[in-house]
Amino acid sequence: NTIDNIELNATLRNEIVEAALKVQDTLIGLNLKGSIDLKNGYAGSLDMTLDNCHLDQLIEGSKSLHNSMVSTHMRTDFNIRKLDVMHKNPGLRDMEVNGFLALSNTRFKLDNKTGSLMNLSMNVKENARQKHLTLNSDVLDCSMNGYFDYEDLPLIVNHFLAQYLPEYYNRHERATDEEYESICDESFNFTVSLRNSENLLRTF
Repeated sequence: NTIDNIELNATLRNEIVEAALKVQDTLIGLNLKGSIDLKNGYAGSLDMTLDNCHLDQLIEGSKSLHNSMVSTHMRTDFNIRKLDVMHKNPGLRDMEVNGFLALSNTRFKLDNKTGSLMNLSMNVKENARQKHLTLNSDVLDCSMNGYFDYEDLPLIVNHFLAQYLPEYYNRHERATDEEYESICDESFNFTVSLRNSENLLRTF
């Protein structure tokens, strides 16, 4: 599939990039504005409105996205700074990360099932020694602290749902023992408070 009516404007001045992207098409409506400061790391912000994005037609070959569509508004701020710690202790990370992401008025359709998420916000703080993540939404509130990899978060969520929402877990493929063992060496603590799981279960 091809997308028409794409408008992109960008400027680079004093190591600051400012850009705006606008797409008006039958497959997607997109309005994106943002800036990134490249001095001493990366700091920036993005504001995006996504309207009637037909995921099943934009991502070809994905059976899991059959007849799917999403609309949302997103804004994010981030600051990534390199730390001079590697020569002192090779075990420490060399990045400091502070970020915020918020989604609002999210509406989606997946295989003729519809759902909505009015508010979701996430804060991330990461230094040389540990990570701190907080998430607040209509469905649940969550806080995590310690040592963990972001790519393991789906496994962690899957394990939580297996314990507390078996109706959801029985519909999905179970993670293997090897996948669960991959997160056993990570050290973190977390708290989760379910607020409204009905919308989640009905859609997924």
